[in-house]
Amino acid sequence: LLALLLIAHILACGWYLVAALHENPEETWVARRMVDSAGEVSLLTRPPIEQWLHSLYFVITVFTSVGFGDMNAMNLSEVVYVIFVMITGAITNAAIMGHIMSIITGADRIDEEVRAQKRGIKGFAAHTELDSSMQNMLLDWVTQTSRSRAGVGFDKEKMKCMLREHFLPGSLQDALPGKIFDGQLINNRFLLTQATTGELPSRLIIALALAMTNCCMQSKEVVYRMYEMPMAVYLVRSGTFCNVAIPTPSGGVDTKAVDPDGFDDPPVTSHSNVSLGCRIQGDVADGASETL
Repeated sequence: LLALLLIAHILACGWYLVAALHENPEETWVARRMVDSAGEVSLLTRPPIEQWLHSLYFVITVFTSVGFGDMNAMNLSEVVYVIFVMITGAITNAAIMGHIMSIITGADRIDEEVRAQKRGIKGFAAHTELDSSMQNMLLDWVTQTSRSRAGVGFDKEKMKCMLREHFLPGSLQDALPGKIFDGQLINNRFLLTQATTGELPSRLIIALALAMTNCCMQSKEVVYRMYEMPMAVYLVRSGTFCNVAIPTPSGGVDTKAVDPDGFDDPPVTSHSNVSLGCRIQGDVADGASETL
């Protein structure tokens, strides 16, 4: 709307300028325009602000294809300028309508994604015989988080195909890994331990980035629980991942079993030789995860 008003303002100034630059003001649209019901007071005698308002009114009627007929072009310069305004209005209307349609269709697509996720939640609740309170909690979670996630994906298979068929030039493939996740992935110490030549192949970094998903975790959020099989690899981008279990000869010592809300109480011994209990410590940790 602001862009439309700005364009209309500029064209209105031009329409007024056409009259101002004419050698005989009495032959311009400003002189022909009457502003009283008796048709005796010409716009030529009114202040500039009122002349500009009438000029803006005319441009908007042309833009909207209304054409009341109370103002028109008579001399050659006016005809040429009105043709220009018509063409500009057609292009502007097409651009605005295209933008509006993309917003509407995008909103419809996001709503459909949210509805599909809610259908999945309801099906899962029926399959697992969840009570209504737990089902409503899951539906509320979908409602609160789905719109922030919807529509942000991309076609990973098409991107993989592009890489596989060498669509990207070698120079781009070499430069891209250093820019992915601000270079954090190619410099990740865990991944570098697997590099036999001291550096990771560029296409491997790009392929890993395609498979990864950004996620944000809250402070003290549990990532892996005791005796739970890990289902993902987390590469920490910021924040701190803290393992709150201590391995001992007789088994893992898990502080969470003593105090789920703190780290200061004495730990107790668990029967797990390798602890899989992990907790986020700090403010916020952003991770990229890939399900194995």
